[in-house]
Amino acid sequence: WTGFTTNDSRGNAHGNAETSVDPLSVNTDYHDVFPKSNLAGGYLGDGYPLCADLPDKMHFRKGAIYRLLGSRSSPELQKEGSITETTPSLKVLALDSTSSPLYAQLCQANSEGVCAYPGYVTLGQNLDYSSGVASTLPEYTTVETFRTVQIQSGPTPIYYEYVRPPCVETHFFNNGKKAIAGNDGTAGGICANPTLPGVASPACCSGTVLGSQCVYYGERLSYQATVDRCSSSGSAVCADAQSISSESPFATSGCSIADDVTHKHWYSWTATDCQTKVKLSFPEKGDAASQVSRVDSFSATTGYSSANSLVSSDSINFYTVHWMGDTTASAPTNETSCNDIPTCESVVDGCLCDVTINDSALYYSSAAQIVSVESLLSGVFQGAADADVYDAGVYTSLGNCGMDDVLDDVHILTSTIGNTNCASLDSNTIFTVTDEFGVQHRRKNVQSTVDIVSTTLAFRNPVHFISMLDRDERDVHYEVDALLDHLFYYKSHAPFLALRMIQRFGISNPSPGFIARVSTAYKTGMHGNFGSGKYGDLEALMASILLDTESRSVTLDADPSHGQIREPMLKLTGYMRSMDARNKIPTNWAKLYKMDIGQDSYGTESVFSFFLPEYEPAGV
Repeated sequence: WTGFTTNDSRGNAHGNAETSVDPLSVNTDYHDVFPKSNLAGGYLGDGYPLCADLPDKMHFRKGAIYRLLGSRSSPELQKEGSITETTPSLKVLALDSTSSPLYAQLCQANSEGVCAYPGYVTLGQNLDYSSGVASTLPEYTTVETFRTVQIQSGPTPIYYEYVRPPCVETHFFNNGKKAIAGNDGTAGGICANPTLPGVASPACCSGTVLGSQCVYYGERLSYQATVDRCSSSGSAVCADAQSISSESPFATSGCSIADDVTHKHWYSWTATDCQTKVKLSFPEKGDAASQVSRVDSFSATTGYSSANSLVSSDSINFYTVHWMGDTTASAPTNETSCNDIPTCESVVDGCLCDVTINDSALYYSSAAQIVSVESLLSGVFQGAADADVYDAGVYTSLGNCGMDDVLDDVHILTSTIGNTNCASLDSNTIFTVTDEFGVQHRRKNVQSTVDIVSTTLAFRNPVHFISMLDRDERDVHYEVDALLDHLFYYKSHAPFLALRMIQRFGISNPSPGFIARVSTAYKTGMHGNFGSGKYGDLEALMASILLDTESRSVTLDADPSHGQIREPMLKLTGYMRSMDARNKIPTNWAKLYKMDIGQDSYGTESVFSFFLPEYEPAGV
């Protein structure tokens, strides 16, 4: 599901069409966009802030990342059209070199005023663009989000790409608006969340005349920002039948080119209402509960009324959700029980139902209800951004509310002071805690649920990194990083790694106590004077293995059943070396190994090598 693929071969080094030596690249079209479960009973993406909760103009705020593109204006980590650097008249965002705080951060000029142009820049604080009259501020300060910015013009322009911090979207939402791509309708529509920033491009219509009101090429906006942008030009968001019906206004506006429109490189907003519905799979015999898929439904029957195949009624993109309480006993199990529910209907491969989204449910009403860090992290799943990224005064700290062993900090909206305190929390409260591994987490005191209308069925709203409209490589990397972090901090990781490393350093079947001691050293990051004191320290792990009594015991060394037994291929190779074996004729030793002992170099049939992880040599 990752979308990783091998790169093309290099002519000077490889004879095949692909290379297994170079790092993998990502094909975003092959990456699974749907929500994914983690190993802890939640979703991959739990603990990350919602993109809709990030503050306005996140590109000017603490934590924003910019990466150097050089002289190319096209972003590399975000989906773009077929732009070339010779395409004329396309609008770009250019920073003011004399008064822009962001320009100063990206340039990092030396004492002679020559820009250093660092490869990556992470903003350490919010940038202030509030001074001056709004009408006189540069245009780039008014846009909702950045994609790329130009900081040097001329024959050799220099561009940076804005990399938004990781965040997630809820898969189901209320009051959606339809977005479509292309002028032939073959891509179908997708119901988009109007509260999300930077979702789709503005398409404004005045009568039957289509126009685009972009500030720069490829600009994406939230729905309300699109309404405001169109209104400022005396037009309105295009109705479904009008949207992208002609390519020429885009091609002449500097906002797009004809090929972008024809080939559906990105989506545009329409004024058509839509809703996200849920399709329940009929449980197979023995299954505990239904899986679900999302189906988008549009109010208008004109224009491109069909849904994209990802969210159509015949979609079979089912995935596991986490049901609220013991409600699944009433789930429909066949066409008859589905049609008995007034708000559901039987469709291909499942039961299609109307839903409502509840985004305001509190988890804790008082800080005193939080008994431990573990209970908070296993109950409050929605992440939150650092309170420092918001404007000064938006959030106020309540300290740790007297919960010294549990909470690092509690933040509430300043506007709610008087109604909100440690004994009376609201859904905007942000908890900051540190887990057993020393990792700090921020969680928002709210949960989003999907309630199936006319039933008692409800499940926690799934989250995902990848937009259904733009499969940006940036978000693919964020999702894979989240998976790796989840596996790295999972409770079985330390003992799993401890056993493997002990086996590679001399003992095939270590005792449970040995594994526990090495695992503890890895988790605490210390063994005696070795280690940094941080989780995952390999120095501490290796010191624990090599200095353990089971590794150094003379008594155990005298036991012929103690120690490490080598794999057949390594044992035979060692024997041949010790005998100074030499070939008199060319011999394919690897082929002989495979034929005689079932092993050969680099010929493993699975990622677990020739033996499963739990394999134990007999009698050792």
